[in-house]
Amino acid sequence: MRYDLVITKEANKDTLETFRWYEDKAFGLGKRFEIALDDAYDLLEDTPNSFQLKEEPFRKVHLKTFPYSVIYEIDEANKLVIIFAVLAQKNNPDKLQKRIEK
Repeated sequence: MRYDLVITKEANKDTLETFRWYEDKAFGLGKRFEIALDDAYDLLEDTPNSFQLKEEPFRKVHLKTFPYSVIYEIDEANKLVIIFAVLAQKNNPDKLQKRIEK
């Protein structure tokens, strides 16, 4: 059974900012980022438990061709994957912590 994705406003904002940044660097690069992110989302819908447990209850999946990770939590009871962030892998972990504490 596939899981449904719930993407928070913050994760949507992360995605839009990153798309724009890459698109400013080279036309079409933002679209390639979107495709890599969609591929990660497809994996999360099918097998969310397959990826690295970062800090209970949060997990992380890396994008294949970009230095970004999707941080998420699984709601098994409702078959949901809740996306909290799409962040550069070099980001300070405090950025995610502050977001989760809101």
